[in-house]
Amino acid sequence: MKFRRLILLMGMLAFFFVVQEGEGKVLSAKTVRVAELHVFLRQLPPTAPKYVMTDFTPGNIKFLQRMDIVLDGDGEVEGVVLVYTPGDGFRRSVFLKGVKGWSFKSPNLGSLYKDIMIRVITADELNNP
Repeated sequence: MKFRRLILLMGMLAFFFVVQEGEGKVLSAKTVRVAELHVFLRQLPPTAPKYVMTDFTPGNIKFLQRMDIVLDGDGEVEGVVLVYTPGDGFRRSVFLKGVKGWSFKSPNLGSLYKDIMIRVITADELNNP
């Protein structure tokens, strides 16, 4: 009887590991009220292209729509995806690899702010949104 339960349990575990492999997941999602967002990148050589928007201050926080924190299979931060629409109306999505950290500033009374979606996703979710 115990042997049958063990076999059944092992079969179920094997099934779940096979089914979940390669699927993109949104591990967590929350809407946050933010006045400023700063993304800190590792030091790049001077000849490397500059990312247009990695800092969203009260003057341009209205452009930011979403921030995705991308985790690899081991749960380590792989990078950050910023989704924003600047004044020209074209939606942009940029993946920033080599992120050292990020900083959110909560709005003060009377300051400009925006409610943005913060998601923690697996790397597979980038291919299958």
